[in-house]
Amino acid sequence: MILIDTGVVVAMGNRRDDDHERCTELLVSTLEPLVLPEPLLVEIGYMLGSRAGASAEADFLRDVVDGLYTVESMLLADIARAADLVEKYADLPLG
Repeated sequence: MILIDTGVVVAMGNRRDDDHERCTELLVSTLEPLVLPEPLLVEIGYMLGSRAGASAEADFLRDVVDGLYTVESMLLADIARAADLVEKYADLPLG
């Protein structure tokens, strides 16, 4: 399983991104399931739409519908754990 973050998907969907080729190769060649946290759907859609256009945003959403990514919802327990980790590692920029 590979947990995907916004930057990788945006780079793959934006041919002008410096990391486009590298990210595309990674995501297309892996046999591991690509897991995408549900809250990132909006962020990725916005970034693709504003940087690469509506077509790139629509392509991403179709990839989600077609099962390219496994969308993982966040539970309250997940958010509580995130709060614990942010406090524990306050010296790191976890975000």
